[in-house]
Amino acid sequence: MIGELINKRVQVLIYALCIGLFFYIGGYISKRNLLLFHTLAELFAIFVAVGIVFISINAYKVGASQISFFIGIGYGFVIVFDLLHTFAFEGLAILSSANTNICTQLWIVARYYEAFTMLIVTILFSGSKKLSTKLLAGIYSIAGLAAFMSIFIWGNFPVFFEPDSGTTLVKALHEVILIGIFITSTFLLVKNRQYIVWQEYLNLLLSLITTIISETLFLSFTEVNNPAFVIGHILKVFSFYFLYKAFIDRELQKPYYKLRELNLQLELKSKSLDSANTVLHEEINRRKGLELDLIEKENILKAILDSSECGICVTNQDSKFVYKNNKLNEIWGIPPELEDEEDAFILADYLKARVIESEDMLPKIHKIIDSYCSHIDYMYFKDGKILERSFSPLNINEENRGKVWFFKDVTLKIQAEEAIRRSEERFRSLVDILPDGVFLHDNFKIVYSNASSAELLGIEKASKLIGKDLLNFIHKNYHNVVKDIISREIKGERSKTFLELKALKSTGAEIDIEATSTIYFEDNRPMFITVLRDISERMETQKLQQKVNEHEFMRKKAEELDRLKTDFFSNISHELKTPLNIILGTIQLISVTRLKNEDFSLKDNKSLDRYIATMKQNCYRLLRLINNLIDITKLDSDYMQLQFSNNNIVSIVENITLSISTYANTKGISLVFDTESEEIITAFDPDQIERIMLNLLSNAIKFTGSGGIVEVSIISDEESIFISVKDTGVGIPEDMLAEVFSRFKRVDDLLTRRAEGSGIGLSLVEALVEAHGGVISAKSKVGHGSEFVIQLPIRLVDGEQLAKDEIASTEYNIEKIKIEFSDIYSID
Repeated sequence: MIGELINKRVQVLIYALCIGLFFYIGGYISKRNLLLFHTLAELFAIFVAVGIVFISINAYKVGASQISFFIGIGYGFVIVFDLLHTFAFEGLAILSSANTNICTQLWIVARYYEAFTMLIVTILFSGSKKLSTKLLAGIYSIAGLAAFMSIFIWGNFPVFFEPDSGTTLVKALHEVILIGIFITSTFLLVKNRQYIVWQEYLNLLLSLITTIISETLFLSFTEVNNPAFVIGHILKVFSFYFLYKAFIDRELQKPYYKLRELNLQLELKSKSLDSANTVLHEEINRRKGLELDLIEKENILKAILDSSECGICVTNQDSKFVYKNNKLNEIWGIPPELEDEEDAFILADYLKARVIESEDMLPKIHKIIDSYCSHIDYMYFKDGKILERSFSPLNINEENRGKVWFFKDVTLKIQAEEAIRRSEERFRSLVDILPDGVFLHDNFKIVYSNASSAELLGIEKASKLIGKDLLNFIHKNYHNVVKDIISREIKGERSKTFLELKALKSTGAEIDIEATSTIYFEDNRPMFITVLRDISERMETQKLQQKVNEHEFMRKKAEELDRLKTDFFSNISHELKTPLNIILGTIQLISVTRLKNEDFSLKDNKSLDRYIATMKQNCYRLLRLINNLIDITKLDSDYMQLQFSNNNIVSIVENITLSISTYANTKGISLVFDTESEEIITAFDPDQIERIMLNLLSNAIKFTGSGGIVEVSIISDEESIFISVKDTGVGIPEDMLAEVFSRFKRVDDLLTRRAEGSGIGLSLVEALVEAHGGVISAKSKVGHGSEFVIQLPIRLVDGEQLAKDEIASTEYNIEKIKIEFSDIYSID
């Protein structure tokens, strides 16, 4: 009872899924191609209607009721007009004269045929009314011909669709009439319920209900591109299907059940009416037919048994063979002279010498027979063959009529099972000695674990892990990671890599592990193998190695800093010592000159100006060095505050460049300034931009010989301004370009030192450019010169714009130039 209930629920679920799938496919096709959807829906319904007509007419031929014939006549006309409606649908182009109005008219005619047919059928179910089939066929034919002529020839059929407004009120009225007829048919069907079997009644009721809903939907829309149009057609298909099911039950299944019931009754009567053979001559002939049929079925059964892979035999109460198939002789290895032997124990005695337990064979057979119970065991032959022996008593009408034996050669099967068992033992032994924890689990429920897994998790025995949740031993922060691994395995996105996680011992202690999983299927159920590997020692080693690497890095960095510090102090000592020596020497020279010449006068000694200029230049050198050291220190400590204002940077850079043109000319160097824009207003610190440009120009002149060129150019885009200082000097080696902006680095240390410097000028320039939000880069080739490019953002700040176009032209700014150029000798 419970099984039948479950089967019914499963059937209902399957029907629901099929209906849902049908609606989904119909909706999908209608969205893609409405014409294709309409054609398929109509043709499917027509196909079902053809089946109904075919079944109804053939059932009427063999004596079925008028209902079947009326169904066949009515739905024959429904097929004709539905087919014309399908061909007339807009876009199909089969009926050239058709349009949407004609298509709708044909649809209404088909529905009237369907409605009146169902009305007549529900009336006829009571059995109190009878109609002339010829009269009905004539009326249907005349009505169909009239409708056809009215639509296609006379053109006086009511208009159901207007191109501008859609479906008409007349069409809606006819739909209401149709719905009324179908509702009346439903009422009559329910009223005549007692005359109809349940399954037929249910299918007819479902057909009428779905038809009413379908027609209601067709009443609710005016245009075909409407969801109601799609759903209405799908429901129409289901309506035809339910009607088809009703007449399958009525005309096919119901007669079949009656025929089977009649056969059973006839069989019972034949046993009680053996004495009436002369009266029941026809029954005898029928029985002869059944006997022939039985003989044929017996022959079929024997053929089936002979084709079986099992040796089968049936013995009677005296252990004589009633039947044995050919496979039995083959499996037993019976010689030809014993193949027709009827005594089963004679053949058993022959087999006794071939089996391993020969003395126990016959007593065991007697014991099996005397038990009268089903039994299965194995027979082991000396040649290695293994037969599965199965015994069942042959009971007919609760009376024992003999014994049925089955013998099947299972040698390969047993050998394979034994090989699998040995393989499993080897696998378990291998898994148990693995150093990694191996878990077999069903959705994280552990079904097997090796000894290493218990040791890894601090469990006494691996068996105590069976049934536990594997996630209980994974740190909660990694649960989603582990679940994601399993999810990817189920999707087929397999990964052989190990992921590093944290596991929890039984004590709650955390350990570092790496894990991987793979999926396999057991009885079509996904199972998982997860491997956990303890990497605590490796992680500790890595941490130690990381510390060693960090210490080594710090040591090398300290050594580099120490070397830089030594180079810096050596360089600074030289930079401080050289100007002081020159100043001291000049002072001593003046003192010696005055001692030798007591009439020495400042007015008449021209060399005194040169001595003073020398001392002044070296004082500038000291001042430049001190300024650079102070500014670089301020930038490192974020103490330096830049004074941003909105200025014309082109004018500022041009003035700075032109302010040193005289000095460049005295060195035989051509100074070129070029710009694509005369004015670019942006926010910057004019003093620091001057500092940057003088430093770059000083370097360019310092390393460019006589006859060389120093070029300053300015270009811009919408977001940035680019200032280039390019020279044709000695250039910088390619491997040293990355070091030019490093503090205390001097590229010319590797070459012949041709100019003085502390090595912090370009470092200071880079820091000042970055303080402006910009970047500086260098390009160079040895022997061809260098180019430094400054990129600054174009932006404005709130405040008054300062006009500093005259920068570097005052005496104060000339003093700045002398300071920045002080480390170049022979300044005039």
